[in-house]
Amino acid sequence: MKARRMLSAAKKLRAKKKKIDTLIESVKRAIKRGDLEFVSKRMDDGLDLHQEDGVFNWRGTKVVHKLIHTAAYWGTREMLDLLVKSGCGLETPAKYSGCTPLHMAVLGRNVEAVEYFLDHHANVNAVDADGHKAICVARLIRAKEIRKLLEPLSSPCEKHFSGDVDIIN
Repeated sequence: MKARRMLSAAKKLRAKKKKIDTLIESVKRAIKRGDLEFVSKRMDDGLDLHQEDGVFNWRGTKVVHKLIHTAAYWGTREMLDLLVKSGCGLETPAKYSGCTPLHMAVLGRNVEAVEYFLDHHANVNAVDADGHKAICVARLIRAKEIRKLLEPLSSPCEKHFSGDVDIIN
């Protein structure tokens, strides 16, 4: 009887997690398409802005980030403003990778988001889990417009990407 109750509780917990995952995915899609109304409504309904979402990158490494990271990669100034005013942090590191929202904006080549973070005094010298600054990432992916924004504000890259030194220099 006890085992049956435990299985029932586990089943309910899985169902609840699936419901939350579905909600997070729908909000991420809304962020990508710039649907402020949908995201705002979900926030009014009690969406946890600090809910983590795990995905696997092309190397099979688990990357866990929050909605602010999705907005930094894909979103607009208005979407970022909505999330930041609702309590998302400008310096929130992603779990495992340590990427800040500024790193994600650089990776997404999202100039509008980079400008937003600079206007709001995000730390341009913050490093990810591997010790890389956003400017180093911009150099690596050859994002010239973003480099022009970050270079006057950033200290020089002290750590190079392994195997990619020729790209950075």
